[in-house]
Amino acid sequence: MKTDILKALRRLRLPALALAAFLASCTSELAHEPAPGGGSQAGEALVTLRLQVPGAVAAGRTRAINTEAENKVDDLYILAFKVDPDTGSETFEYYVAAKQVTPTDGTGQSTWTASLKVKEYNQTFVMVANALGTNSKVNEQIADLVKEGATNKVGLEKMEVLKGLTEMLAQDEIENGFNATSHPLTMYGQTQAVQIGLDKTVTLTVALHRIMARVQVKFEGNAAVATNFSAEEVRLYNFNDRARVIPAFLQETTGADYEQTATIPDGAELYPKTQDGTETVPTYAVTANKVENTIYLFEAAQPQLATDEENHLKRPCIIVKGVYEGKSCYYRVDFAKQDATTGDVTYMDIVRNHSYNITVTNVSGRGSDTAHEALKSKAANITASVIEWNDNTVGNIEFEGDRVLGIATKEYELMKAGGVRLQQVRATANLEWTAKLYDVNADGTANTNSQPDWINFTDKDGNVDANGGKSVTQQGTDALQDVYFKVDINNARPERKAIIRFTDDTGRLSVDALVVQNQQEIPVYLNVKSAGLDATEIEFLQAGGKVLADIEFGPEDVTLSWEIVNGENDGMDFSSVTMDNVAVAIDNMKGEIIYDANTQNHYLQVYANALQSAKTWETRNAKLQLIAQQNSTGEMVVKEIPLFQKKYGLEIDKTEFACGGQEVRIYVRGNMPWNGTWSGQGFSDAVTAGLIPSSNDAGSGTPNETFWSESSYISVQTKAKPLANKNPYEMNLTFTHRNTTTTLSPIKVTIKGGVIEVGGKLYEVYGPVERSYNTKNTDYSDDQLINIPGATIMTYDQANALYNADASATWGICKESEIVHSYNVQANDGTTGYAAGTQIQAVTRFPYANNIDIVESVKITRNGPIVQVPELERQHLLSFRCNNPEGYYTHVVLEGTVSGILDIKQLGYMVQGQYGTTFYAREKNVTWTRTLLEEGAGTYAGVPVSVYGDKWTARFDANLSAWKKQMHISVYRFGYTTPLDAEPWKNKDYKTFYFKSLD
Repeated sequence: MKTDILKALRRLRLPALALAAFLASCTSELAHEPAPGGGSQAGEALVTLRLQVPGAVAAGRTRAINTEAENKVDDLYILAFKVDPDTGSETFEYYVAAKQVTPTDGTGQSTWTASLKVKEYNQTFVMVANALGTNSKVNEQIADLVKEGATNKVGLEKMEVLKGLTEMLAQDEIENGFNATSHPLTMYGQTQAVQIGLDKTVTLTVALHRIMARVQVKFEGNAAVATNFSAEEVRLYNFNDRARVIPAFLQETTGADYEQTATIPDGAELYPKTQDGTETVPTYAVTANKVENTIYLFEAAQPQLATDEENHLKRPCIIVKGVYEGKSCYYRVDFAKQDATTGDVTYMDIVRNHSYNITVTNVSGRGSDTAHEALKSKAANITASVIEWNDNTVGNIEFEGDRVLGIATKEYELMKAGGVRLQQVRATANLEWTAKLYDVNADGTANTNSQPDWINFTDKDGNVDANGGKSVTQQGTDALQDVYFKVDINNARPERKAIIRFTDDTGRLSVDALVVQNQQEIPVYLNVKSAGLDATEIEFLQAGGKVLADIEFGPEDVTLSWEIVNGENDGMDFSSVTMDNVAVAIDNMKGEIIYDANTQNHYLQVYANALQSAKTWETRNAKLQLIAQQNSTGEMVVKEIPLFQKKYGLEIDKTEFACGGQEVRIYVRGNMPWNGTWSGQGFSDAVTAGLIPSSNDAGSGTPNETFWSESSYISVQTKAKPLANKNPYEMNLTFTHRNTTTTLSPIKVTIKGGVIEVGGKLYEVYGPVERSYNTKNTDYSDDQLINIPGATIMTYDQANALYNADASATWGICKESEIVHSYNVQANDGTTGYAAGTQIQAVTRFPYANNIDIVESVKITRNGPIVQVPELERQHLLSFRCNNPEGYYTHVVLEGTVSGILDIKQLGYMVQGQYGTTFYAREKNVTWTRTLLEEGAGTYAGVPVSVYGDKWTARFDANLSAWKKQMHISVYRFGYTTPLDAEPWKNKDYKTFYFKSLD
């Protein structure tokens, strides 16, 4: 488009030297490419950035720091992302630090400059303000993005890069609360996709948003009567220690209102960690029935734990301490609102750049004796209302109970020419508000006995309203309401001031806006509005029709050059264009206008035909290029306003899924910002079946026309109902344009249960059926007509997951279950199992009065809860008992065959050495003499001893030399003559289930 701009410059009669210099700069700046990281080098363009902090976070009369500090931007980093021209994906390229030109003014605006790279493609720019001085050193995190090594993120996807930027509380802030006087109020913002080049506008306006939320507390009515209750302090519970600098749902827009849900970073920890009554939490003093310092905190989501009791303990809340009828008490107040009709309570997430305004109106009884007891208890004997307020648009507020009055702009600064300005008011529907104009006293207060004659309330065109221009009264609507006022030309004095005071119908809520006008002359200016609002882009309806642009430029000696440039492959179908009611040819949509003091506004009227398309969605593009240039000096202002026409539509990447307890993400692609809603009988039935949450809110997302994006998806946390029927549920998914009334036709999404997730995979569950060890690997059914191809008996992990998901899914056998026939040698130092026929030579500790037992058993392994006793059958075969009271021989060696003949031939002891313990035999090849037959036939009583045989008990002495220590033992044989048979147990049936993979 450089050629288009240069042609326009020539038409404006730019002085020869100025034109030559301009063209030379174009050539040199496009000649080189700087290294990543930026800097004032060739191949870069100096860009002016106009930052706007929407809705100054001024908390009426209860803030910790003043408005200037809350809005101040001390440093600014710019992260540049390449927009792929084919896919629309965005990848990180470089970052630069910007330089401040003008500090933040009373309207929340500041101006910065930065050298950005000239590119032949679009880029988006993400701003991070107030990164210096942060606890997590956000500025160093940004610098690390371009360093060589593991932290380098150049070329990676945008949200993957941005999610790594985090900030956290210092340790003292965890105990004492966010320190708003020393901890920087970090902010962020994003531009639209724009191409940086010498033929483009060089001014970018960026809306900033804070990563913090705030809480305000007031005590009114009965709760403010000292003889009944006196509030002393407020404590904060269950807040996060860290926050993402950039939220997960960062839209590609400069709009002021787009944080919809809380973004909780990985590793965030909820404080206080322990809740045992000894914890230290941030505590704020109450003075004159209000919190003197604003409470700031990072985003926090409502917990999703297993029980209501667990959720209750971990919900963000405040604890109010006060004196009720002479005794200190504690009361819990949740961030929640209650439906007046149904009584249903909705708990709020704590969302960035929002304020939570709590008004306590009544304390009716004693509270808890300690803060810990209040935390555990449900809120009682206290009446409080919580109003959630989005500070992105209106941050200057006053509140009382469920009544809130706020304005968007706290201060206006106007030059000599004055003009019409817009104030936006937001008030709850239960109050009526009035705006009045007052002069300003020398001390800066409003002079309520005097009204200025140089400022009046008007309509958007500057006409004084029917009330005479000094007051406006309207009923609140819970939405933004426009109030226009006009400031006359200032020929009177260097500076003059007025206050616009907004009050409610009770006179208890009051918010002021200051208007300051000087006599500074305006240089070249160029303003464009559409539908009464500043035009950053202009949209045409799909059905076509008229769009009107209101253009204002000046002052004297300025010429405006304008041109509508249509898109090359996706251009719009224009039917007619007029400028100031004069028709312009469709094939040559451009012209020039010379400034005329008698004609302040010029009207461009453009008609487009309907967008006819068979596609699911389509976007057509054009742009309005404007150059206002002062002929004598060459000074100019350049603007480029995108024009577009859309057939709105969306598509999703899946229309069916199974519910197995996993998170399902449905990615959304299309050309509109959306809110999603679930509905239909199938949705109700699926909720009743316990497969999905009961909320019909499907979330929100951003437009992405060419690729599936992490900023545009629906998350469904499914629940595992593995034994439920597998019949599908057909639900309706309806998308609505977030900023208009456009609603798309519902999309059918089918889900089903009877599924469970194990190890990251989904399985259908069938059964129960009966299986034995010998039949566990057979098909699901012997009948081929009802068999389930691909279904196999469940594994042990699958079986446990199934039982955990549904306690009715008891089972006995699984794929890994075995029937084990073993012989256990049980001694003082432990038990060892052996298979039949195993030859052993076991060193065993053999202290006085202790046994070595030989036990035979049949067991089932990897069994389920149906098998209460995994040892199916057992018999005690032999016992060797030590009768020697002395410890000369501490260990013996039991050797032979566990299912045949066993003997004790070695007596000795163990020695601990460098490499472990070693057995030393004091005696080898020991033989035994029977000294006493206590029970049974002597024919069979002897050592070595047969494992199987008749029952007997006898005592034996070791045949040792007389001078050596003696060894005496008893042997018990319990008379079971035959081994156990494991085969019958292998045919025993147990309950089990079959799994079939859905992958």
